[in-house]
Amino acid sequence: MFADEESKDQDNFEYYGLDIPISLNQNLKAYINIDKIKSFILNERYTPIDTPLYNFRIGAESVENPSQEFTFYSKISINHNLGIKHEPILILKSFGDIQIVIDGNTRVSNAILNQKNATISAFVLSIPDLLLHELYLNDYSKVLLEYRLEFFRIYEKTYGISAIY
Repeated sequence: MFADEESKDQDNFEYYGLDIPISLNQNLKAYINIDKIKSFILNERYTPIDTPLYNFRIGAESVENPSQEFTFYSKISINHNLGIKHEPILILKSFGDIQIVIDGNTRVSNAILNQKNATISAFVLSIPDLLLHELYLNDYSKVLLEYRLEFFRIYEKTYGISAIY
């Protein structure tokens, strides 16, 4: 049942595939619906926050100081013939103080490359936000997000490490 759900609706929406580890060597992907998030933010009149550019790290770089807040992004080569959007980026709070850019990697790459500002405008969401407002792509993704949320709750309870889900 869920094997069919994984790819359902992927061609109809803009989405982000969030890796959900299920073993040491295997991840599944939960799909976050970017279109739904943008509509939700607009309807709820969310206010973006300014996020310092020095907090951004490329991909899965090792974290030298785990107590510092990091936002990971995918470095994108800038094609200046295509326009750069000027809307706030979307960030997902993950485990601890680690965050992931789920929409706006080109804008982050451009801002860091040009260093025009010390900050970039962003909307920040958490996995509970995604679940509460149904901002995932399908039921398959919902189950995986619930699994990830429960995993980090158990981890926090067992090891006493504060986690943002």
